[in-house]
Amino acid sequence: MRQIVGATVLGLVVGFAFPRPSVQAEEDYYVITYTNQSQRAAQQETTSTGGWVLDTDLYPNLAPGLYAVVRGPYHSSDEATRQLEWLQSGDDYPDAYIRNAGQIRLRAGVSSGVPPAMVAALLGELEFEVEERAGAENPCEPQAPYHRVQLVWWEPSRSPDPETGAVRWSVMRNEVRFGGFWWIDASGVVEHMRACFE
Repeated sequence: MRQIVGATVLGLVVGFAFPRPSVQAEEDYYVITYTNQSQRAAQQETTSTGGWVLDTDLYPNLAPGLYAVVRGPYHSSDEATRQLEWLQSGDDYPDAYIRNAGQIRLRAGVSSGVPPAMVAALLGELEFEVEERAGAENPCEPQAPYHRVQLVWWEPSRSPDPETGAVRWSVMRNEVRFGGFWWIDASGVVEHMRACFE
């Protein structure tokens, strides 16, 4: 059983949920402090440095296929510059920079009036885990080959070191407890996992 994490499925789900680009008057500016091809690496970076994780595929002016730890969005380069100067005043973010990301590719009002950037932040916080499965191992799963999809999220966790008594920081994995989904390989059909009493 092989496990696939992240970007491909995120792109697939974003494509289904938000098929049309946004039409907005303003472009978004971000202060970027870190980028990585791994969503998990970016999520873990935020636990120690702050900010939030942005899938760069959501914006036309950002390099595709990355996850960026960002501050923003700001509606002008002046606002973003003030944030960058504040971050760099403590010498903690020497490589941070500003990007005009363009207009977000999410429709306004897609979720009961929540701004598209908030939806982007939520998508950056959640990680899609996908497992290939052969099927037919028990009557409660699809009988043909399928993929199992679930959401996980990460948060900072602290615990005392038993030897020194010092506090250790780590990153803790959490599953979003909604069950998850299957997609059937041959047909592409998506099914929500349900309780099985067979």
